[in-house]
Amino acid sequence: MRRALILALAVTCLAMVSCGTDETIMETPGCSDDLVLVAQSVPDAEFVPCFEELPGGWEVSQLSVGHNGMTTKLDSDRAGSNAATFTYGHECDVSGVGRLPSQQEGVQIHEEIERLVGGLESHRFYVFEGGCVTVHFDFDDFGDITYAESLLESMLLARRQDLNASLQQEDDAFEV
Repeated sequence: MRRALILALAVTCLAMVSCGTDETIMETPGCSDDLVLVAQSVPDAEFVPCFEELPGGWEVSQLSVGHNGMTTKLDSDRAGSNAATFTYGHECDVSGVGRLPSQQEGVQIHEEIERLVGGLESHRFYVFEGGCVTVHFDFDDFGDITYAESLLESMLLARRQDLNASLQQEDDAFEV
């Protein structure tokens, strides 16, 4: 029943000209069947971002999913309001941004640190076929990079083909 409700909402949203105003939800998209709307917001992307359990001290302040992707804003009890913003979209401009090693095949990671003193401001980009995730950190007077890393570790990039295989086992002929 829940899958049918999610499917109906996804089809309704995608059939609308612009999904009206973006759907705002107050929970992070978990790594389960909750990913249908997120996956369909960037339909050509090889990966779909999701979160395991958020680390202590972090909570969602806003999550919007629309026809052009997803934006998730998180507040931190240590780093302040809107300390992290995750954006899932069709493309990222990583020209001139340093590249980091990636442990996940098909994903390039780029990072630009703008400020480490008096807080933390940085951008990290996860670039893959058909899409990308941008993470912007803006910590108020709290420059602990390990705190940012713990949040990044809670984000997973689920391979779309694995999501489709899982959904097809449960519901014949359904893809995201």
